[in-house]
Amino acid sequence: MPSSDPIIVLAAGRGTRMGGPKALMDVAGEPWWRRQCSALAEVTNTQIWVLSPDVRHSLTDPPAPIDIVEADAHSPMFASLTTGLQHLAADPPSGVFVLPVDVPAATPTVWAALRDHPAPSIPTYNGHGGHPVRLPWSWVIERIDLTTPDPGGRLNLLLGEGAIRVPVDDDSVCQNLNRPEDLERWLTSETRS
Repeated sequence: MPSSDPIIVLAAGRGTRMGGPKALMDVAGEPWWRRQCSALAEVTNTQIWVLSPDVRHSLTDPPAPIDIVEADAHSPMFASLTTGLQHLAADPPSGVFVLPVDVPAATPTVWAALRDHPAPSIPTYNGHGGHPVRLPWSWVIERIDLTTPDPGGRLNLLLGEGAIRVPVDDDSVCQNLNRPEDLERWLTSETRS
């Protein structure tokens, strides 16, 4: 059953290493954003996609669970995160998941393992931290200034030593599809699974 915790998908970047916006990359004849949306719909009822205006206009027929927020493609990822969090501030959830668009959606068991911790939780696979990260809303209010996006902020620095590292059995949490060869390697491993 999907959770009420929303997922903020950070997809406003230009995707220079990929050769274009990662949300729009073609994966087996389907745009990546559509594939991610389907996988995330198994996990939550609410998806907030932070997109650049150009990417937003390139999406065709986004499905119902998507809520789109625009951010500057030239701003750092933390500014996109703040924009997504600001979107939720009027009716704050108990917690929020954060997923960069270039990280394949993890299995539902990973998302469930990250819920209900009193501090931010980070999935780890073989000792390596990854995504999605879950942030309790109380932590968001305490640590992130939602009144103005901080273009210089870094989530990993804010998390520091206080985050709970949750071991999971899904290597997708550590995948970053930054370049075409990363995508090709991931697709090859997916077909073997």
